[in-house]
Amino acid sequence: MQRWLAEIVRRIYGVAHRVGQLTQPLAGPDWRVVQSVLPACDRDQARNLARSMAGRRIANGFLKRAALWFGHKRMVGLVDIEGERHLRDLLNRGVPIVLAPWHFGPMTVIGTAMIKLGVPLLVLQRWPRKTRGDGLEYLQFEGSTATRIKALRHGVETLRGGGVAMTVVDVPENQPRDTPGPYNVLGRAVYLLQSAATLARMGQAAILPVTAHWNSGRLIVRFSPPAILPDEMLTEPEIQNALAAWWSRQIAAEPEELWSLSLEALERAPQVKPTS
Repeated sequence: MQRWLAEIVRRIYGVAHRVGQLTQPLAGPDWRVVQSVLPACDRDQARNLARSMAGRRIANGFLKRAALWFGHKRMVGLVDIEGERHLRDLLNRGVPIVLAPWHFGPMTVIGTAMIKLGVPLLVLQRWPRKTRGDGLEYLQFEGSTATRIKALRHGVETLRGGGVAMTVVDVPENQPRDTPGPYNVLGRAVYLLQSAATLARMGQAAILPVTAHWNSGRLIVRFSPPAILPDEMLTEPEIQNALAAWWSRQIAAEPEELWSLSLEALERAPQVKPTS
């Protein structure tokens, strides 16, 4: 059942991607926004990227709904995994891990990949969502102070027990947070969520960037080498600067995977003032 369901979801994802590309002139993103954030692009490149981003927006929305309908366990055949050795190496050495995704690519299937690998995962979400009982543990970390403290405490306990937690790095609205910042992402002054840095520092964990991709009909989850190791003893602002630099390189390398929401947040963010 998993095999045919995965194939159906994969095919619908591809169709949704093509539909999104066709609707880009009406639904956006505007190619001029792409060119503002990525000034190295000429007009034709910016137009092509805008169409690709529009396709992925529709397709990723469908994929999120599919995970809610069917649950991650029934979708494990959908995902190919790259860079598993980076995850396994840390786990085998007993190093706790914070997975630090951006709103980038079909990130819904990161949880699917962790189930496929048989690695328990605590997902810290900004807001509660209805999810199927699929083997992942979800915890809200936005809201009241008590909610944040509860989420942070549980996350740290998970990490100190050698586990894996995941929390997104970027704030799509790019509103100033009650945290240090902003940080330089693609030359823009961007505020980042503090949760990944706080969990890594308090849980003495490595930060492992993880990305999801749509490539030639394949949904791929890729684990990269650690951005931060616990023995580096960095402060939280230093960790945030390292994550901002890592994600700047990643977005520049594969801009078509950037969510429209994050693209627009970057476009609204002020440019970083050059230091004298």
